[in-house]
Amino acid sequence: MKNLIILFSVMVLLSCNAATKTALKNDQFFDTNSYKQHFKDKVLCDCILAGLQGEDLPNDFNHQDKSFTSPEDFVLFDSLSKEIIKPVIKQIKSDSIKSLSTVAEAAAGKTVFKTCLLFYKSKSLDSIARINVKKWNTIENIDSLYQIINPSY
Repeated sequence: MKNLIILFSVMVLLSCNAATKTALKNDQFFDTNSYKQHFKDKVLCDCILAGLQGEDLPNDFNHQDKSFTSPEDFVLFDSLSKEIIKPVIKQIKSDSIKSLSTVAEAAAGKTVFKTCLLFYKSKSLDSIARINVKKWNTIENIDSLYQIINPSY
């Protein structure tokens, strides 16, 4: 079990690798060509962490890894990401309960990483990202969005 947690932690860390550019202004530093990929990466990490809620790993992970804590992630992706993973989290919980009576005892329980990864690869998430990239590309100054959400910025 300990090996499984370590393996899972390593997989999460590798998949949640932060982008190397940080934005201060929309066109100046933030790579607008990678909106879609950056959004999908954030969704994957949010999904995994939300799917593991109630366990110590998400809290430890958030405390140790700050990959998706940039202002850009918060302003552009956070609310949409948290909203679109709600059905996935419900599915994880439902599948977990169903598995208790339908699969062998060793295989019963949550399948967080698998379910989130399937959503990450889905056409549905691609479609959501593609639609929102158009909106994100119209933003002329990300800093102005920070000030709306956090006036003290």
